[in-house]
Amino acid sequence: MFRNLKYKLRNRKIQKFYNKPYSQECWSMNVNFIEFMLPRLEMFIRESDEIIDWNHHKEVDKVDVIDSCIVIMGLFLDYLDNAFEWDVEVQKRIHKGIELAFKKLGEVYGYLWW
Repeated sequence: MFRNLKYKLRNRKIQKFYNKPYSQECWSMNVNFIEFMLPRLEMFIRESDEIIDWNHHKEVDKVDVIDSCIVIMGLFLDYLDNAFEWDVEVQKRIHKGIELAFKKLGEVYGYLWW
């Protein structure tokens, strides 16, 4: 019974986090979204290799797509950390890469489970 109560309390905190976001989270939503997704995509790749036999499903290219999204998102965060060195050409390439990453992520969205 105590274990079930701990689970319910923990679940309530999680639901409160998802159902009532803070307005500060919307200030720079692009960064918050990438900071939220990046570690989860990395964990998905790391743990899905142990659970899913990608060769059996013929979806090795899906793993490559997710890996490229991880790289591009990481580059975007690194770019924002060094924002004082903004170069217009680099900025255009980074934003085009982010657009491509999310387009690719949309193609494999249905496979992000196990």
